Amino acid sequence: MDLNPSSEKKRKVSVAGLRRADPTTLQVLTQDVLRTPLVRIELGTFTDLLALSELPDGALPTAMSRELATFQRQMFRELSDLPDGMPLAEFAIDLIDIPAAEIPGCLREALAALAAERRDPDALAALDRLAAHCDTAEPRVFVLPTVAEKTSPNNTRVTKLAKAAAPSSARKGRSVEEIQAEDVRAQWIQEDVLSRLRGNPAGLKESVLVGGSRHRAPWRDLTEAEVLKVLRRLGRENRTRVSAGRWYAAG
Repeated sequence: MDLNPSSEKKRKVSVAGLRRADPTTLQVLTQDVLRTPLVRIELGTFTDLLALSELPDGALPTAMSRELATFQRQMFRELSDLPDGMPLAEFAIDLIDIPAAEIPGCLREALAALAAERRDPDALAALDRLAAHCDTAEPRVFVLPTVAEKTSPNNTRVTKLAKAAAPSSARKGRSVEEIQAEDVRAQWIQEDVLSRLRGNPAGLKESVLVGGSRHRAPWRDLTEAEVLKVLRRLGRENRTRVSAGRWYAAG
């Protein structure tokens, strides 16, 4: 069983920005991927979601905590179901590409338990390499920013976005707070559309892409024009392309 043929890699679901998102945004970003099978999830997203599932009770809305706990149990069941030999070895080798600090403790424990059960020399060798990789760094704690931190004028990332934006005529007469809020929304849209397009090599219809972003957004008033503005900018930057009403990730 080949877990990583090129066509499968292209179809893997990736969600950007999980470690920078506040609880409200996380609910939007994770609502679809938590029901995705292990072999369809990009490994960076997989490890981030498992790290998120380790947060203590009360850190996230109750419903989301339950969904993450279910996700963790399901992922470990699917991990246990990987056949001994090359399927498991390939998974472990691919995971070595993830920085050790990003591999959460719960996953390390699950892999150690799996290593104790398996007998195939290729799988065991790969798991040993992965364990040595994990030993190079402690798991990085998943720290949740608050909504206030994300939108505060003192937030470094938001401030940099506002400073980097060209002082176009459309921005004249507007407050710094309004400009910063617009930049935060544009950044969220960019991460959302790029992650969805990268997970759909066949592209997405414009109406589906725009409607999905508006539905997933942490703001109820996100408009079609805002999403299209970001898509067109990404097109000018050669990061997306459009053909016959469908948008694709470029490259």
